[in-house]
Amino acid sequence: MLYFIIAVLILTSIINRYIQKKYNIIPDGVAFRPVNNMHKWGERVILLVGLILAIILYMISYVEYYIIFGYLLILLGFRAFMEYKYDREEKEYLLTTTSVGGIGLLLIISLFIVFQTTTFSETIEDDQMLNLDSIESVEIYNNQSNEDAKELWNQEIVKREAVIENQQMINQIVDELSSIELRKRMINKGDQDNFYRLYFRSTFYSSMVVYDTYLTIDGNAYKVVGNNDFYDLLEEADFDWNKPGEKEE
Repeated sequence: MLYFIIAVLILTSIINRYIQKKYNIIPDGVAFRPVNNMHKWGERVILLVGLILAIILYMISYVEYYIIFGYLLILLGFRAFMEYKYDREEKEYLLTTTSVGGIGLLLIISLFIVFQTTTFSETIEDDQMLNLDSIESVEIYNNQSNEDAKELWNQEIVKREAVIENQQMINQIVDELSSIELRKRMINKGDQDNFYRLYFRSTFYSSMVVYDTYLTIDGNAYKVVGNNDFYDLLEEADFDWNKPGEKEE
C-alpha cells in the first residue's frame, strides 16, 4: 500500500505543477485559506468529527487505510466544492480537485485490498523460511498480555506450553492452517487475554501468533474470514500441555 501512496503523491504533484503553470496559479504558502465563514466552520466541524473518530478508533485498536482515505476525501471534497462555488476565479479548486482524485484512487485501491482474500498457504508460498511439508516440530505457547509490565520481555504471560512432535498432530495443524481464508489488515485486534504463539521447526524456525479472529505471520496482520477454526483447534486439542517451568515427563 505504501508504494501506491507514494506513486499517487508523485502523480498528483506533477499534475498540480502543470495546472499551476498553465493557469498561472501562484501558491500563497498557506496550507488552508477558507473562502468564507461557512467554509471555515465547515472544515472545523469536519476536523472535530475526525478527531472524535480517531479517538474512538484508537480506543478499539481499529485502523484501516480506507477509513483514513474516506475521511480525507470528505474533507478535501468539501474544500474543493467551497473553492469552486465561492472563489472560482482563483482556480484553487483545480489543485484541490486533483488531490481529491488522488485520494479517491487510493480509497478504491485500499477497499480492493481490504476485501481481497488469500489463504495461509498463499501467504507463505514465497517465504523460504517455512515449508509446511517439512515441519519437524511445533512449539505452542498459550499466552496473555501483561498490561502492568514495564519491560518488553515481560509483556506476555505464558499460561501453558506444549511441544508437538507427533507427525499426525503436526499434519492436523498443517491441514487446519491450509484451509484458513484471510484478509490483510493494518493491525491485529484479537483477544489479548488468550492467544497462541507458534514456532515451527523445519529447515529454519518460523513463527506466527494466533488470536481469536486474527493471525500475524512474519509481522503482517490478517483477519480470519468466518470462524477461526484453527484457534478452536488450539483451544480444544488434547496436547500434552505443561505449566511454565514444568518439565516434560
